[in-house]
Amino acid sequence: PWIVWVVLGITVASVTGGGLMSPFGLRNKGRNAAMRTVPRSYVGLNETKAASGGITFDYVTPPGSAADKAGLIGGDIITALDGQQVTSPDQFIKLLIATPVGKTVDVVFIRDGETRTTQMTTISKEEQERLKDLFDDRPEGKGFLGIKDWERTLVPGMTIYGVRLDKVAKNQPGYIAGLRDGDIILEFNGTPIRTARELVARIERTVPDTVVKVVVMRGSERLEIPVKIGVDD
Repeated sequence: PWIVWVVLGITVASVTGGGLMSPFGLRNKGRNAAMRTVPRSYVGLNETKAASGGITFDYVTPPGSAADKAGLIGGDIITALDGQQVTSPDQFIKLLIATPVGKTVDVVFIRDGETRTTQMTTISKEEQERLKDLFDDRPEGKGFLGIKDWERTLVPGMTIYGVRLDKVAKNQPGYIAGLRDGDIILEFNGTPIRTARELVARIERTVPDTVVKVVVMRGSERLEIPVKIGVDD
């Protein structure tokens, strides 16, 4: 096939789509390598999956990540990122790859059937790992309630999800505070809870000995229970 060469200064490029080449016919490997290693953006969403209208995810971590600062929580459905429609987890990753680290983007998402918009400033892989290490190694340790089994469930008589507690261990912080089997957690320390893994993440990030408000549905009754967080040994 014919190859057309366009001369720009001392650089010669193939119109057929090949890599940049020097006037001597040698590929500019350094530039190609640099293009392949441009840092991609990270946001802190975990266990993403396809959802109607976009993608959803199970939880946000580490604390202080881009998604955390933007106020996203597990169970949200992201429909658009930086003006681009989100259609699948793979396509979402491609959008992050195309987004410069440190850029503030609009995120359109659905929570409890309501469309909302927030702004999110992306971070680098190194910053994401630094935040994770800070959390994992913090001297206070991770929070603990003593809940052995739980499941995401629709709240009876409502159109939102919560997390049902199926086994609250006796003589552990949650039980001592008044949580009981069958309670459906709606909020934890002011954060809506829509997935089981988000609840786990929120408990773990809470500093032990802190007292937080937990909102539950017990039958048809809505309760606000102050809970003192234990430490995960």
